[in-house]
Amino acid sequence: MVVEQSLLKRLLGLASVKLISVGEMKTEEQETSSLFPFMPKQKAYLLLETLLPHYPIQEKMERFPIKVLWYKLLVPYYFTIIAAVGLFLFKREWLWAAGVVFAISLITRVLDYLFTSYLRQGNTVQIRKGGLTNETFITHYNRIQQVSVEHSWLQRRFGIATLYFQNRANPLHISELNGVSKEEAGEFYNWFKRKRERLVRRERVS
Repeated sequence: MVVEQSLLKRLLGLASVKLISVGEMKTEEQETSSLFPFMPKQKAYLLLETLLPHYPIQEKMERFPIKVLWYKLLVPYYFTIIAAVGLFLFKREWLWAAGVVFAISLITRVLDYLFTSYLRQGNTVQIRKGGLTNETFITHYNRIQQVSVEHSWLQRRFGIATLYFQNRANPLHISELNGVSKEEAGEFYNWFKRKRERLVRRERVS
């Protein structure tokens, strides 16, 4: 399930709610249904809690520590570098535009940090991401097929990692959480592994 808010919708207190479901077991085709394209956010949350009690939405989520912001700001600005090199070679009088690109990239990274949060509660995982467009994604552990953890050299210096988990659909819906602590990444992996082992045992018994 995805709750999406553009900048305008956030200002108006509105949200759009989309349901990502899996079709028949033989095809497992992904179906995305827009349940409520324009609805007051709080009313949408209350209605979803009634319709989908196994997917509770929490407004208060865990924010990342400030070190994640410093990491995001230090990651190389590849697009800015490409723009600067291209303008220097072909349009030097427009080289100042590379500064505009850098400023936009900087603001985007700050907004991404401010609006990214995470919550693992019970059997559900909730992620909120985005800058200009804010998206809250909620999934249940039995919809998760695979979990992987990656960390670059720079991430290791900050003690953080990138968490990926794939949700059952066709094509797979891959969720990425960049900046989670190494401890939480390990706990998430072990949490999923325990849940998966219990689910497999129940299926074998039945």
